Amino acid sequence: MRTLRWAGLLVGTLALLALAFLGYLDRRDQNMAIFSGPRESGPGFRIGILGDSQKGLANLRNITAAVLREKPGLLLHTGDLVSNNDDGHYRLAVRYLTRGGAARMPHVTPGNHDLKGGSERFMQWCGPLEQTFAVGGVAVALLDNAHGIPPDPRHVEERIAAAPPHRAVLLAMHQPPFDVDGAARPEYAAFLAWLEKSKVDYLLCGHVHGYIKKKVGDTTVIINGVGGDYDSWQLDQKVYATILEVDGSKISDRRIEIEPAHEIWENIEHAAIGHVAESYRQKPVLCWVGTLLLIAGTAWGWVTLLRRDVTY
Repeated sequence: MRTLRWAGLLVGTLALLALAFLGYLDRRDQNMAIFSGPRESGPGFRIGILGDSQKGLANLRNITAAVLREKPGLLLHTGDLVSNNDDGHYRLAVRYLTRGGAARMPHVTPGNHDLKGGSERFMQWCGPLEQTFAVGGVAVALLDNAHGIPPDPRHVEERIAAAPPHRAVLLAMHQPPFDVDGAARPEYAAFLAWLEKSKVDYLLCGHVHGYIKKKVGDTTVIINGVGGDYDSWQLDQKVYATILEVDGSKISDRRIEIEPAHEIWENIEHAAIGHVAESYRQKPVLCWVGTLLLIAGTAWGWVTLLRRDVTY
């Protein structure tokens, strides 16, 4: 039994060191420029919308590939790109977006996980917290409501007015005005009243773990909150994305649905780069002292065990 205990400790120590060095050596700057697709509309012009990828890295890769097969001129992400706001998790997101075929970072609305602890890293990897631009005749306003505070309608109107000339309006933000059952959230009453009378064509959201489509006046609200992330008890949760077909001032939508994927290497990379290496980066003295003590303790145990075996 004693041999088995020390063998288990040795294997655990070696596994920890392997994860630490796998993550530590992966320090390449994998930052990508913000996604920049065609800026002219025409037959077949499309906008692809991803959402809530977080820890579902293989799902992010697969759904990105499915969306890019549609050849979108613009790629959006409605927030919670990462599960933890650290460089390791942002590098993982970039890595799996790249494996899905993305050459550049999508335009991302900040999610609560993306900004937990501060906004500096999000801006470094994804750009401004709010953006306004026009593409294909569509004004796109990305809003920051990562912490659940409803947008001020006057502010939203200012963001829309800042866009170049356009024929349609699309808003994107992370937290939706509806809960998982599709019921209106009371704190969003003023925003929904404004939205109902607005000329916004689409409002795109995430956060809620479901795929919901509702109408508020003439505005179509789509909540794509299952774009790769999954709850621990819902490993069979399908993965969704949205495609918007733009034809002048007319926009239609359709949903892409794929089966989930959970891979061994995905989890090894997640542990190594997103957790173990980040621990060594954030608390190097504590982690390296602990590692050296663990190595010394394991070596002492095996030396002691082998000496006893020789004695007997």
